[in-house]
This record gives sequence, C-alpha cells and structure tokens, in this order.
Amino acid sequence: MRFIHKMAFLVFLLLFSLLATAQTRQLDEIMTEEARGKLHYVLISPVIHSHEFEESERGVSDTLEYRQRLRPLSQMIAIQVEREQPSVEVLIKTTKDFVVDELLIRDAGIISGEEYDYVMGTVSISDLVALAEIREVVMIEPAFITHSELNESAHDINANAVWVGGDENNPLPDCITGKGVYVGIIDSKPNRNHITFEDSEGSSRFEHYDNSDPRAHGTHVAGIAGGRGDADGNKRGIAYEADLLWSQYGYTNAALAAVQGMIEQANGSPLVINYSVGHFFGPRDGSTVFEQALTNLITGNTVFVKSAGNNSTDNYYNHYEGVVPQQQGEFLEFSFSLSTDTLNATSLEIWHESQFDVQVSSLDPADESAWNDIVAFGDSETFTF
Repeated sequence: MRFIHKMAFLVFLLLFSLLATAQTRQLDEIMTEEARGKLHYVLISPVIHSHEFEESERGVSDTLEYRQRLRPLSQMIAIQVEREQPSVEVLIKTTKDFVVDELLIRDAGIISGEEYDYVMGTVSISDLVALAEIREVVMIEPAFITHSELNESAHDINANAVWVGGDENNPLPDCITGKGVYVGIIDSKPNRNHITFEDSEGSSRFEHYDNSDPRAHGTHVAGIAGGRGDADGNKRGIAYEADLLWSQYGYTNAALAAVQGMIEQANGSPLVINYSVGHFFGPRDGSTVFEQALTNLITGNTVFVKSAGNNSTDNYYNHYEGVVPQQQGEFLEFSFSLSTDTLNATSLEIWHESQFDVQVSSLDPADESAWNDIVAFGDSETFTF
C-alpha cells in the first residue's frame, strides 16, 4: 500500500531558530560548538542517543531502546548497532601532524594529502565527541552505504571513430583502443572468464581473482568500459585493449582503499577508474570529506569516472527542486511516496542557503486539514498513518 505524504517547509529569514534552541542546548551539554561543527550532521543524532543512554540506568530496556534508535541509520551509513559498544565507520580529515590513537580509531588507514590527511577507521559512537574535540581533527564524516548505478548504457559517443584514428575531417594522431592503459572497475564482481575480457591469446585481461558467483552489474559495466566484444569484435566496449583491474564496491571508505590499491597496481601507467556506484545523500559539490580525499588521490595520469546515477521521481530516492518563497510564512510544498511494506523509515535531506531556517510539517493523507506539529531542526517525531 502506498501513501502520499505532503511536506511543507516554512522558511523564515532568521539567522537562528527559536524552535531549535532546546536542541542546541542539549548539544551544548555534550560537546563544544567547535567540536559540533566538525561532525557530519548524520552523526549528530547517534551522539545524542549515546549521551542519553549513558545518562540512563543502562538496563536491558535502555539498551534495546538505544539500539532501536540507531538502527534506521544502518540504511544510510556503516554503523554496527549490535556490537557491545555500537560503532561507526568514519572518514576523518586531519591536519598533517595528527597521530592515530589506535584505542580510539580501530583498523585505521591513511590517505596522505598535500595539505591534510584523511584517516579511515572505526570509532565507537560513545567516542565520537572525544574524537571531535581533538585539535588536529578537522572534519568527521560517516562511511556511507553505496548502491549500484549505470543500469542503462550511454548512447553513441563516437568511440568507433576514435578506435580507427578519426576520419579525414577529424583526424587523430593515433588509434586509441585502451592499449597501454589500465581500466579499474569498482563494482560487483565481473565474470573475468567471459570472452569479452579475453586478450588475443585467450587469457583474461583482469588480474586473477576468485571468479565464483560473478554479478551481472559488474560484468556489464566492465564490458562497457573495456570489453572486446565477441570473437568477431562485435559489441566492443570503449577501451577494449586495456588491462583490467577490479575491486568490490561497498562503503565509501572501501572505495578510497580500492582507488589506492589500483594506483599501486598501475605503477605509474595511465589509469582510468570507473565508479558506477553511489549513495543518495550529500551536497554533490565536492565539499564532503570523501570527495576531498578522492581529489588528493586522483593526480597525474589517473582519471576517476563517476556515473550520473539512476535517481528520479520514479523510485524512493526522489530529487525535488523549488524556489524558496520570499515572504515569511509562505510554503514550499511537494509530495513523495512511501511504501510501508518495504521501508520502516524515510530520510529527507534539505539543502539551502545557510541564513535560512527550515522547519518541517507533515499532512495526514487521510485528513488533508490535519497538519502535524512543526518539527524543528534536530528534533524527531513519529507519524502513524
């Protein structure tokens, strides 16, 4: 059964919201304003829930409630709710003089940048505040769950003209087939034994890995990028003579580790990495810690290619864009669908200019005159329909 929920946003031209004051006070009791500014907003609610749990009697019912509050986040980020100490995988932007505390950050890996370093690891939720309070820590971002994209091939991009050196009107200095180039695929497992990935001697152009249980998505993405087609060369990919690398997709931290590994394997040769994977959250402007870490990795003759995504108004991950009303009290209203048989929570991101205050209300679909109370920033409310 599908319900249509109408959400209205009351956008007031105020620098600070009175309705958010109680939430701000609660955060002020937990951490300093400077530390709070270092935490990605998705990590704020786990910090609050952890603090509430620590302030409780920590009995069985308190533990169950704490984990139940954390559980919806497992649809978005790499959070381990069932551990004795619930934890989360994080990506930390740090100054160059940061020293990893292995008791605080487990399984740490480091990407060294020119101005900053980027540390991947796992942190107990109860330790996030202590981590944010460290002077050398600049920003802390969760590792997001990623999902396969590129389910439809690109239309004709005239690659066949590039393969043969162009034409008399647009000649190229050489025939470009991918020879001498590495193509890296971060995706589900391609079928490395498929004829499209063979070289002229019948050997796989992929490095060796266990080929059991290959997946369609990784195979067709790799085929588009570097498949040589059938025995007669029909249905070729773009760089059909390239050497091929593969790494399993997973959390965003895993993607960074995969990029590092592929750069090492290419050993200075030209490398193009295809990432037909993504997640549904964030500003998409290159400002996240994940994107900054990628920028530091992708240098020289390494190129990183990202799919545009499959998001549309036809699935759960809808995008909506509207013009903010000019007058206080006016509404920006839109609708979205929620399937109650498959989802137990819905996440909604609103990106806006920092000087605006955003407040949310929900309209009961059974009674279009029954608006629920406004939910202020940082607060939560459960609506039953």
